Amino acid sequence: MEHFDDVVEAKVNLPNLLRNELAKKKNKGVMGFGAMSDPWTKAERKMRLTRQCLEVLNDFSWPVHLTTKSDLCLDDIELLSELAKRNYCCVNFTLTTTDDVLAKIIEPNAPLPSQRISAMKQLHEAGIKVGTIMTPVLPFIEDNEDNILQVIRGTHKASGTFCIGFIGMTMRDRQRVYFYNALDKHFPGIRRRYEKAYGDNYSCSPPDHQKLTQIARNECNKLGLIFDMKDFSFPGKDTSHQTSFL
Repeated sequence: MEHFDDVVEAKVNLPNLLRNELAKKKNKGVMGFGAMSDPWTKAERKMRLTRQCLEVLNDFSWPVHLTTKSDLCLDDIELLSELAKRNYCCVNFTLTTTDDVLAKIIEPNAPLPSQRISAMKQLHEAGIKVGTIMTPVLPFIEDNEDNILQVIRGTHKASGTFCIGFIGMTMRDRQRVYFYNALDKHFPGIRRRYEKAYGDNYSCSPPDHQKLTQIARNECNKLGLIFDMKDFSFPGKDTSHQTSFL
């Protein structure tokens, strides 16, 4: 999208569509938000589409799992707590560093990691399951032992129950142009390392990917956190009902 940073396409009829679809369902799965875009963008403050959808899910006592980078979820904490009481509600935060200074560079329009960790703790205290999705971990920038351990320990301190990680990143062609331009601006010289290591590859794992993954897994095991997605449990058997918007 040419104006990716300042144009949001909103599915304004989604709450009504969701209500109509749920009314037809005989079996409950887990509704997923955030697979393709964040459910709590800045536009949510005005449009409240996520909140309307959560209200629909609450009416049907439908389980929900949300992925976000935003502490704006706290605006809906009472509703999320009600969903957790009635069935199941989990909020996981995308977190790849606890360094607020670094995050201002690599995620300039997102709430700071410290804000996300604070939100995670507050959601936990409201009875909502919380944790971290640690991806993408940027090679040559975030792929170091200390950074990864700090993310895991921050998650544990905020009472998260999981820190599911993928040590690396992916790049499609159009993403690559944008990303490399950003590297040239903020991390001079790093672009050449990417070009040498990955070429036109879609998957970009750090050279010591396996070592870092094992370090992360060991730390999660030590702290009692789930690290592998295969060990994550959803309620019920049918987890095929998913949607994302904004």
